[in-house]
Amino acid sequence: EMDGAVVKVNRRVWWRQLGTTAKAPRYAMAYKYSHEQAQTVLRAITLQVGRTGVLTPVAELEPVELAGSTISRATLHNEDEVRRKDIRPGDTVVIEKAGEVIPAVVEVVAERRPQGTAPFDLFAAAGGRCPACGGPIARDPAAAAWRCENLDCPAQLRGRIEHFVSRKAMDIEGLGEAIVEALTTERRVQETVDDGLFGTRVEERVLPPAVRDVADLYALTPEAIELRRPNRVADAKKQSMVLATKLCKAIEASKNNELWRLIHGLGIPNVGEGLARTLAGELGSLEALMAADEEALATVRDVGGIVARSV
Repeated sequence: EMDGAVVKVNRRVWWRQLGTTAKAPRYAMAYKYSHEQAQTVLRAITLQVGRTGVLTPVAELEPVELAGSTISRATLHNEDEVRRKDIRPGDTVVIEKAGEVIPAVVEVVAERRPQGTAPFDLFAAAGGRCPACGGPIARDPAAAAWRCENLDCPAQLRGRIEHFVSRKAMDIEGLGEAIVEALTTERRVQETVDDGLFGTRVEERVLPPAVRDVADLYALTPEAIELRRPNRVADAKKQSMVLATKLCKAIEASKNNELWRLIHGLGIPNVGEGLARTLAGELGSLEALMAADEEALATVRDVGGIVARSV
């Protein structure tokens, strides 16, 4: 579908005179149609733990058709946003796709609210504990966020690894969510063994996580990946290990990536892709970045005191 139109000044000679802002040209204006919206019932509010430990409330919805797809979950951003819109489990809500992509709850249909509902309290909903690891959570005074304080939280670990291998960071092909989860969690695996006496039988054993931080990716072997591979059958031949070998080669090849990809992949707070490129370009090497103190970093273009402390 057509989602809007752009009106431009039709004399190119004026384009340079009008110039641009940091994000958009002043000689063109985009007009969008209103987002398509739908109403549905909010079944529950669950909590999702990200790579930085932030607990994000997520709306679990009665499935509804919206802009060509079936929506059953939507972001609620943070506790302050939930309270501002007074969103409660059981409410009938209006949803739309923010930026035509991400489902979001716009507002509550107040007249259809069931009786006996209470305002959402994230700390109470979590029971004062991280839903992923059971560790303590605390409110971040600098942001509208509750964080899990356990740096070894498995949800945080998965998030850090997924960010590190993502296309805009180290771009390691083949390391999707399923294989990352298999490598970062304890796994029960079944293997067919033959003891030469009673014939073949299937044995189950527990494997510890193969990856506990991004450095562990570079110590992986095809055998370690193959044993933990999702959907692997008990009598799969270890000799082939085509997928596992391909993954190890992709990990090895990432050692030749540009420096900015590594800096961005490390997930340093307040350092995104653009700033990672700037740091790599200005400092030239990882050793120089590691050796730079706050004062030296603050002289780098686009780096202020907060970013310097983060690095």
